[in-house]
Amino acid sequence: MPRSLFTGQTDYRHQTLTDIAEDLKNWLTSLNSVMIRSKKRISYLKKTGYWNGVPSDFELTIMYALKYFDTGAEEITLVLKDIQAEVREADIKRIRRLGQIGAKLNDDFGTAWHQNYPVQFKQYEKREFRIIEKLYQDGRDMAVDMIYLINVAERLEDFVGKKPGTIVDDKQKVPWLMLRPNLYGIGVDLKKIPHIGSFLKKNWLIGVTLLVAVILILGIKQLSHFNGQIISIPPSDNKESAQQITEQIRTPPPEYNDHPTPIEIKQEILKQPFLLQQSAGASFIGLYVQWHLELWNITTISSDPNTIILSLVTPSTYYPDIKCFVDLREHPEFKRAKQGTGIFVKGKISNAEAYSIELINCIMKIDE
Repeated sequence: MPRSLFTGQTDYRHQTLTDIAEDLKNWLTSLNSVMIRSKKRISYLKKTGYWNGVPSDFELTIMYALKYFDTGAEEITLVLKDIQAEVREADIKRIRRLGQIGAKLNDDFGTAWHQNYPVQFKQYEKREFRIIEKLYQDGRDMAVDMIYLINVAERLEDFVGKKPGTIVDDKQKVPWLMLRPNLYGIGVDLKKIPHIGSFLKKNWLIGVTLLVAVILILGIKQLSHFNGQIISIPPSDNKESAQQITEQIRTPPPEYNDHPTPIEIKQEILKQPFLLQQSAGASFIGLYVQWHLELWNITTISSDPNTIILSLVTPSTYYPDIKCFVDLREHPEFKRAKQGTGIFVKGKISNAEAYSIELINCIMKIDE
């Protein structure tokens, strides 16, 4: 299941136990991939001697993260095995605890990278440091991904004490009835109804419901031919009418502003005492901004190959680092984007620190 762009806010309430098991397998794959890549990078950095110069706080964070990822993989493997027989409270505690540790690790990564990694050590011109940056990005992305396990644990509580034979997935209740948005809402696959005659005899209420649904659908289709006196539901091929109705109910677009700029946000936060900087950053959350920026880096997300994270900077500066999530299916132009490419971005600030800003609901285009 694709995770929400809002950290930890993916809703698992509609997920079946089968869906959750599939997601846990994906987590397992992601954890193993991150560990393999990270260990290879660290091995290379040790051979070159560059690892010896890494700040101790960052090194400890990376080492702790790898241990956490390894433990997480073991715990998820055990939970997957357990829920095949029965969902237990112990499984839920394991999953929830992993998510909670992921949230703490995400904060630790931010501190180690943005506050405790001296700027003079960030030698972007060197290949070895860019590998260090990849270690940070991979590790923090995985930590953020693990936060969603808290929501998985909440959903698993609905299955406590139940065994697979007693759980009916929502997907399997009526396999022949499906949503068909382009065909007035629903569709029926008669081939999937075994012995349709005897089925309707035993389930006469479903038969009556289907009959009423067909009558209503046909009636709505007829109503759609009257263009004025009544409000109708347009058929799927009437794209113009559907768009007009959508425009009528659309909320006014937000107003985007050039200020505060990333530099202004950074300056405002840094001039506060240390213990007040977090609340100072929080004061910028929710603002709609528009900035001309440059592309610094692109990070892929192993659990969602269609989503990338753009690292953007104000021209001629390295910080703050502005993060935007982008769907490659909507913006294929970023598949070929290079470092230094000018980008005009509009978005809503979801997190603000002196050296890192996150934007959501981004609207962007490459500057000509």
